[in-house]
Amino acid sequence: MDWPEHGAMPDAFMKKINQPVPENMTDFSVNTNPLGAPAALLAELPGWAADVEHYPDYRYKELIKDLAAWNNVEESCIHPGNGASELIYITASLFSEKKALIIEPAFSEYRKALEAYRCEVQSFLTTEEDSWEVDLSAFYQALDEVESVWICNPNNPTGTAQSRQTMTAMINACEKRGIYVIIDEAFFDFQADPVTYGTEAARLNGHVIVIRSLTKMYAIPGIRAGYALAPPSFIEKMQERTPSWNIGSTAEKAMRFAASLEPFRQKTAQFIQTERSRLLPLLKEAGFTVSPSNVNYYLIRRSDEGPMLPVLKKAAEYGFMLRHTYSFQGLEGNYIRIAVKQKTDNDRLVHMLREVMPLC
Repeated sequence: MDWPEHGAMPDAFMKKINQPVPENMTDFSVNTNPLGAPAALLAELPGWAADVEHYPDYRYKELIKDLAAWNNVEESCIHPGNGASELIYITASLFSEKKALIIEPAFSEYRKALEAYRCEVQSFLTTEEDSWEVDLSAFYQALDEVESVWICNPNNPTGTAQSRQTMTAMINACEKRGIYVIIDEAFFDFQADPVTYGTEAARLNGHVIVIRSLTKMYAIPGIRAGYALAPPSFIEKMQERTPSWNIGSTAEKAMRFAASLEPFRQKTAQFIQTERSRLLPLLKEAGFTVSPSNVNYYLIRRSDEGPMLPVLKKAAEYGFMLRHTYSFQGLEGNYIRIAVKQKTDNDRLVHMLREVMPLC
């Protein structure tokens, strides 16, 4: 049996390590907002129930209008989707049988989507030694015959964000060669001062596509809500490959409502920054080397360079599910990703790690 490709899959994870699922498991493999879904959004849900009896507008005119205003771009630069995953597959379909470059380690769905459309996928690995920053000289050399470059920024699973200087250089190099840059910004709004490339994506003749998800910040993975920002000509191609009514009425309402939740986003970003800073020295004291993070999770490895699998297994015995990294290119299971949760849960995690490390 293979390792589960994603977090939040306790049954598959526990089966893989040959352990029963504990009754009360704390899941540190899932990296949605630890504050939970916004109370204001949850309060609106009952009022949206009546909409299930009606078809949504398959053109999503009002939704697109609201998303465009939220992002300060033209409506022609917006394409709503049934979560980021759908948008990733639609985008990949537009590069069928072409050569693609993925900045890795990264979310595994990029590779799956590209391979589903028979693309030749090339990996560009970043390393801990370089603070997970892209080596520009090596990047330029890797662009030969490439049609699309895929990057998660801030990165999943490392938590790091490429510098503005590096991203600008990458975008400029690709645009000079007619290469599209697909930027997954699923975690951009967890940053205290969010860095986004939505403006670059909305340029008329640009080559930048930004994919956004509401899943992480608003803790609504069950609703499936996301959107893409791209030049109008690219948006038209995405529309041609998207089925009618791809978004349900609840997801449509949730996306429109999210534009009013900026105070919640700011509160979350401040909480994450504070709690992440508090957690960092505690993880180091527990025996781990911690990669710097801009968002709501950390990538860690053992400071003694020992294997991580015993830590995963022992943590599970104690009722903690941590995110393995066997499904991330370049990490090969030598790291673990842990979410930054509420203070009480984080303290329990550190206490557990201090206990299990001498046993591993």
